[in-house]
Amino acid sequence: MMMLSGLYEESGRWAYTTGLPAKTGVGGGMVAIVPGTLAIAAFFPRLNQAGKQHPCDGGGSARGSAAAD
Repeated sequence: MMMLSGLYEESGRWAYTTGLPAKTGVGGGMVAIVPGTLAIAAFFPRLNQAGKQHPCDGGGSARGSAAAD
């Protein structure tokens, strides 16, 4: 489900570019999953033209963390 709709209108482009399922939130949070390996979480409050969080637009600040089993 995250692969197909986790980034709303940007889901297809994200899936094609990264191959990772991900989910964004209205507050600027994002989590991407490498199945069976790790999860990557970040906070990036800027919005793209569609009004959705876009982590690759080059502006603002980003804070994140990664964890692995």
